[in-house]
Parts: sequence; C-alpha cells; structure tokens
Amino acid sequence: MSTKTTFKRVALVAVVALGLGGLSAVPATAAAGTGSTISSIAIGTVPTARVGETVTVPVTINTAAAMAASETIVVAAKITSAPSLNGGQTATSVLSSASSSGTQVSGNVKFWISTSASGNFPAAVIGARTAATSRTTAPTAGTVYIGSASSTAGDLAAGGAGTTPAAAMSVATAAADSSETVYVSFIPDVAGSYSFIVSATSWAGTGTDTSHMSYVAGDVSAVATVATGGAPTTVTLTKINSSHPKSSTGSLIRVNLNGQLTGDEAVDVTASSGAYIAEATVSAVTFTSATPTASTSARLTKDDFVNGIAFVNVLGTTAGSTYTVTATGTGTLAAITTNTTVTTGYASDAAAAAFVGAGGTAVTTGWKAGTSPAYN
Repeated sequence: MSTKTTFKRVALVAVVALGLGGLSAVPATAAAGTGSTISSIAIGTVPTARVGETVTVPVTINTAAAMAASETIVVAAKITSAPSLNGGQTATSVLSSASSSGTQVSGNVKFWISTSASGNFPAAVIGARTAATSRTTAPTAGTVYIGSASSTAGDLAAGGAGTTPAAAMSVATAAADSSETVYVSFIPDVAGSYSFIVSATSWAGTGTDTSHMSYVAGDVSAVATVATGGAPTTVTLTKINSSHPKSSTGSLIRVNLNGQLTGDEAVDVTASSGAYIAEATVSAVTFTSATPTASTSARLTKDDFVNGIAFVNVLGTTAGSTYTVTATGTGTLAAITTNTTVTTGYASDAAAAAFVGAGGTAVTTGWKAGTSPAYN
C-alpha cells in the first residue's frame, strides 16, 4: 500500500511585492490561450544556502480565477543582488553583474527555473529570446530558457561576463487550477546574501501576446532573499509511526536538518540492539522505503536529503519491545545528536490497518511532494 506526503520547510527571508499593472479579468471558463489574470506570486520557504551547493526556492503563481487546460504562463526570474567587491564584500560572485567570469552559457549555468522541488537542472534552451518572438511563436510548454537580463524590457539576453543571470520558463496549466508552482534554483559561490525577482505573465495567443521573458515594471512579481550559512546545528527525528507490526517495513521516521550538508558531512542514524534500520531512497522528490533486514545504522549524506528532509525505516525484531533510534552528526559536521523510540507490535497486527498513526495507512513507498496526506 502506498501513500504520499507534502514537504514544508522553514522560511528565513521572503519579501512579496505585487506589481501594479492592470491585467483584465477573465471568466473561469476562459479558453486556452486567452490568458488568465495573474493575481499574485508567493515565495515559499527559503532554506539557508551553502556555498557550492544548489539551493532551491519554491514559487507559486496564483490566478484570479480557475484556468483552462493548457493555458500558458511565462515565469521569469533574475538575480537582483549578489556579493561583490563593489558592494563591500570580500569577493565577487559569478552571479553578480560585476563578475568578469561569464555564466549562463553552455557548461556554466548557475541560475535556473524548473518544475522539480529537488532543483534538478532541466533540459534548457541557452541563449537569447525576445518577447516579440513569443508573439509569433508560442514558447514550448515546459521549456526553460537560460540567459541574462536584457536592456530591452521583456527580453531575455544571452549570458556572459558582466551580465545579470536570468531565466524564464513556459508553464502549461491544468484545467480548473488557480495556481502553479515552479522552483528557482542557483548555486552560490561566495558567502553572503543573494536576491532574485520572479515575475509572471500570461501568454495570450499568437499576435496578441503580452507575455514577457524578463520582468517589466507593472508585472506581478515577488522578491526572495537567500543567505548562505554554515553547517546544520540541529537534527530532529519525527516518528510518522510510533509503533509498527512485526514483519513489516517498520516505523517510518523523518530526519530534519536546519541546513544543508556539503562535502563529507553526514548524519548517522542508528537503532539499538534488536532493531534494524534502512534509509529511504530518493529520486527527484519521491522517497521510497527499503525494508530493514540486517543493518543497525544508516549513513545519510547530502544526496539523501531534499531541502533538509530524509527518511529511514526502523524495524524491531521482538514483539512488544521498544527501541531507541539515535541521529548523530559525523564527518566534518559538528557533534549534533538527538534520539527517539519506536515500539514493535505483533505479527497479527499486520492483518489490521497496519501502522498505528499515519491515519491507519501503511507507509511503504512512493510518498511525494505536492500530494497528501502530509507527513510534514
């Protein structure tokens, strides 16, 4: 039996700024291509970044009414500030327009938009695209455009040295949706604070289109600020199931860090004698349980976490017994630690509605961001 989960993260800094442009309202049953009114943009939770590691921020675009199927929203984002010597920092980031190192070119992309909460770099078109092009050729749904801010309002220019990193993405809507979520990702290379602006416009159809590949004054927009920080200082274990049937996949435990791992930093999760443990695998934003069989520890590295969240399963071998689960920082990570307990039920429990907690639903595979119930 499978179930799914929504991830929620802790916001550090998020500033929402609504543009003052007046887009006319459209009925909820508007045909695809007529262009729904963008009403607001909300910046989601903003994690603490680590130098050299991808940081991803969720962004939700809201419309004034439900959209028709396959309408097109053009989401644009660009860096508005990054560390630089000109700004008094000790070094200049390649994401700064003051950088002499060219970015947003083939083989050196540092700022992008995607539909993946994991921040994976998508298939992309690298180079300039003008707003005028969209009036004659609709941007391909799901396509990400990589470039830099243009001196021509609404256009995306090619990347390179001395430019401001930017990106745009065409998002096809689903019928009856009134919001769409995308993810803005970048790789900070210098310690400090980074800001970007996200804007959205509707593609209204060939010949009448007013969508923009970059921010134009009046577009509905929002600004996010992301700061780099040090290694995580706390680890938290949360039991999705405090007890479990014997001969099952065990209790599911969420592992939370208050920051990102990097390098050889890791978290070791161990179970006391008589219990086995297995880390969940992760692909994009989908975690899948593995049945504990022999190991009493699981080593979680940066690749096992999605925005500070990982999962393990712990299986006790003796009915009615309670086991201690401990998480400890290892490698170059500071000595952070925490623990919790789980209890094994009896073999006959497996015939019932399985796990105690989690709404009586067995949690074995396939829980995923953006769906419910929420194991947050």
